[in-house]
Amino acid sequence: MFFSANKMYNSNNTPAQSPVRLLSWGCGHVADWNYPASIMQTSFWRCYLNDRAVAHIWLGAKKFSLSDKQICLIAPDTAFSCANDQDFWQLYFHFNLEWTFTSKRNKVLFLPVWPEAKQFFSQMKRRGAGITQQHFLAGLGFLHSALGRLPAELFSGKPVLDSRLQGVIKMLDHPTIGHFSNSQLAQRAGMGENAFIRLFSSQIGKPPQQYYREKRIERACWLLNNSKASIEQIANETGFVDRYHFSKVFKTSTGETPASYRRLRQKGKA
Repeated sequence: MFFSANKMYNSNNTPAQSPVRLLSWGCGHVADWNYPASIMQTSFWRCYLNDRAVAHIWLGAKKFSLSDKQICLIAPDTAFSCANDQDFWQLYFHFNLEWTFTSKRNKVLFLPVWPEAKQFFSQMKRRGAGITQQHFLAGLGFLHSALGRLPAELFSGKPVLDSRLQGVIKMLDHPTIGHFSNSQLAQRAGMGENAFIRLFSSQIGKPPQQYYREKRIERACWLLNNSKASIEQIANETGFVDRYHFSKVFKTSTGETPASYRRLRQKGKA
């Protein structure tokens, strides 16, 4: 709702809440940024701003360099690898967009850096006492500003996701304790199991259990980065039978064990 001197305007046609669900973010000094596509291809968005042009990403044979002149946004399911020539500072965000019609996949987008973004990056590099609540709010502002500068066509059109899948996707995007089989997911969608798997795979680009596993690992990453829960508790909350199974799947998905992932991220906040 907006107020002016002579009128009141209530926009009921615009979303009431931000679609951004932040998984992890931070700013740190990077010495080794050499990762294959098998690790970097994820179901969430990535946003990067580097302080100099010494890091690169590859989409197949096509090479892109990251620098302080452009913000890089990488859409879900983009198969890219990355490497660096020298060390650098990086501001990064991992996040999801919950509006179904913004689920553009397998692409890289670049935006010119604006003055306030440069200023925020400099402040984060100079921080001495970790990330405060003020930093967190400023980081959300940075990310929302970047998304607001994306091409308008990214946000145009109607959701293309089959209505039978919308409730399933919403449930899988917010993992809770327990585990859902394909049969249970199909029942929720009101479909036979085989038909459900075919529809899900064709619309999402991967089988339902692979998608669900990635979402559970995303949730685990957030908990490891932002909570004090034990690894056993996180394994239980994200639907794994025990810590051993959780650690095995986590390392296959991220290239790190849960313990090393937490240790490195917590060190970056110090």
